Amino acid sequence: MDTDIAITCLKQALDLTPAEHPNRSMCLNFTGVAMIDRYRRLGELRDLEEAIDYLHEAVGMIPVENPNKPEILNELGSVMIDRFKHFGDLEDLTKAIDFMKQAVDLTPDDHFNRSMHINNLGIALRNRYQHLGELVDLEDAIVNIQRAVDLTSTENPNRPIYLNNLGNALDTRYLMLGQLKDLEEAIICGKQAVDLTPHKHPNRSIFFNNLGNRYYENNEIDNARKAFIAMSTVIESIRASSTMKVDSEKMVSDYASSYARLVTCCLMEGDAEAAFRYAEAGKSRSLVDALQAEHQWLTDTPVEDPDLAEKLGKAERLRADIEYLLDQPNQSGKDEDDGERVFLGSPSEIQNELSKKLQKEDALWQTIESDHPAFALTTSAPPYTVEQAQTLAARENATLISFYQHDHGWIAFVVSNKNFTPIPLEGVNTMIKTALGLLPSIAKGLFRKGPAVFCLLQQLYIVLFKPIMDYLPAQGQP
Repeated sequence: MDTDIAITCLKQALDLTPAEHPNRSMCLNFTGVAMIDRYRRLGELRDLEEAIDYLHEAVGMIPVENPNKPEILNELGSVMIDRFKHFGDLEDLTKAIDFMKQAVDLTPDDHFNRSMHINNLGIALRNRYQHLGELVDLEDAIVNIQRAVDLTSTENPNRPIYLNNLGNALDTRYLMLGQLKDLEEAIICGKQAVDLTPHKHPNRSIFFNNLGNRYYENNEIDNARKAFIAMSTVIESIRASSTMKVDSEKMVSDYASSYARLVTCCLMEGDAEAAFRYAEAGKSRSLVDALQAEHQWLTDTPVEDPDLAEKLGKAERLRADIEYLLDQPNQSGKDEDDGERVFLGSPSEIQNELSKKLQKEDALWQTIESDHPAFALTTSAPPYTVEQAQTLAARENATLISFYQHDHGWIAFVVSNKNFTPIPLEGVNTMIKTALGLLPSIAKGLFRKGPAVFCLLQQLYIVLFKPIMDYLPAQGQP
């Protein structure tokens, strides 16, 4: 891969650079940045540790007056946060905050990156609040991210990211103190972040997700539903997900929760067919993301068709270009529910290039899905409607049952060739807890034919199947 080649070349250059050479610090920085990029793609801990060593050495070599020092300090802080998230050592988070504070202090007031450094410091402080619960960290986080927002114009592509981060911090304070004003301001920030983000930008799914959660917390069910639907639309329109291992693994859990809330919103508004559609989409999306987590580079997937292999190679290169624009060197890591990392350079040039790349990627994946539908099933989750389910039921001469856990509980969707019935289920979580408690004993050969297993199976029947028996065919009928 290109990243591996780049790292090899950078390490060779570093070996050939004398310890006292003025360019050694930047060579260390570039090598560290490349190592952390590979870590974020593949999740190899060795890359993370080496990146920290390289960047730490680079920071130690550069004098305070060097204009590159704030950028390297900021990147080192970002990498320390990565290690904190891996091991949970609060000392790493404390060091990250210290490095980021130094970066802010050394960045001139009129420097383009000052707002980015302040934003990253705010995210790090919010991280520490979430682990220690010290309100002063959350207050400082809000102050810093608000400063970052104030320093950017509406034309700056980083502004929606800062607005999203500010909304997240305000929502965190709302959950802590219960002040409705914080939630209302968080919603405003979320709306502005969405409005300022280009239509097919990958961040829109994250921003819509966060906005939907804010509406949901405020019991604005219709607005929450609209935001979650927009989130779902963006997810499927992007086609190819990020090649970063960390992102792919998180997407399964993050969006599964949002799909569950979307299904709840549909049920609360009496739209059971939409609830079914998004429940199935959520399950399909989780499966697709889990499949992609197993092979991060598309060209690593065994492909015998030369035409498909060539298209996948193009898709990989396009996605790498897109992530480069979103993820240039000397950037901070992103928080759990924040957008992609902010990028440097001319805002208008980067935005124009990003839009072009996204359009090319979308067109390429449409071609792949059209020419190679079997492979497309492993990269996108097509919608599944009640009508399609009824067609399948008629073709198989069967009644279909789909169980789903939404945000307020469990539901069974029963689909025949003519009927569609949503049936709420009670006591499922209690039954699952009981079953999981018995599994170790059953696996060891205990209770296999005893009353415990019989009672468990009886509870499974009572909770999962008894409520839907009236909607199933009579015994012996399809």
